[in-house]
Amino acid sequence: GFLQKVTGSSYTGIRSMNASDFNVNGAWVKQAQDGNLLFQNPFTSNPQKPFLIRPFYVAISLPFKFLRLDPAVTLHIWRLIFSVLLLIALFRLIRIFEEIPARVNIAFLLLAFTSGFGYFFRNIVPASSDLQIPEAFLFLTLGEPPHFQYSLLLLWSGIAAIYLYNQNHQSGLWIFLICLELLWWDHPFDAFSLIAIGLLALWFVDGWRKKGSVLALILVISIPPLLYYFNLSKLPYAQGAAEQNLMPSPGISAILTAFLPLLLLAAVGAIYQYKIPERRKIVIFL
Repeated sequence: GFLQKVTGSSYTGIRSMNASDFNVNGAWVKQAQDGNLLFQNPFTSNPQKPFLIRPFYVAISLPFKFLRLDPAVTLHIWRLIFSVLLLIALFRLIRIFEEIPARVNIAFLLLAFTSGFGYFFRNIVPASSDLQIPEAFLFLTLGEPPHFQYSLLLLWSGIAAIYLYNQNHQSGLWIFLICLELLWWDHPFDAFSLIAIGLLALWFVDGWRKKGSVLALILVISIPPLLYYFNLSKLPYAQGAAEQNLMPSPGISAILTAFLPLLLLAAVGAIYQYKIPERRKIVIFL
């Protein structure tokens, strides 16, 4: 950020990519404080009625309902709270896969600070993913509205939970399903990511009956939000938003430059770990 400073400008605390979303998020806080359970976007000219379901914003607005704090202040307070919770939880989540403290610390630091490597390739690949996609990088996520940290916590917890289920911890399945249900209503594309990992993890589950039960539970949880979003997509407001919010997948070069440090280390580490019989299962899962 310092190296990209522009003369005569000042940093507002909001990155340009999601600047327009910040006002909408604040409007949802205000609507929740006013007692609404269904939200609308006041920053659009498209005709609409309150129809947006965002339980997370209802929940974070309740503690400050009577204080009537400015929505922006409420958002930043919760962003800091969830950032701390996410970072603390990250140590516990890493320990599910690796118990040696030194390795846990190294993994934590890699996750927190690898983002930004794409800056060094900006003249070759100006749209490196680690400078553009906060959902994919912890460092960028910490600077976004609170539902970003909340969603990442659910996504990582769901991944760890389904691994625990594969290690015969039955509670892991229910934690996975709870994380999936909550993700559907706040960051649905994270729900798709968690489902994909969950389905791949079924390869480790013994017995077709058990595999079928997990698949059935995923479908039961996913059908209601999918029906909601399908009907939502037919509304005039959603159709207008869809035209504005087209987000093509990043190119291969944008992804490689973003994940290059982790990819190189992971490749070497995976080969080394795979040679250890008791570590093969976890390497394949990851």
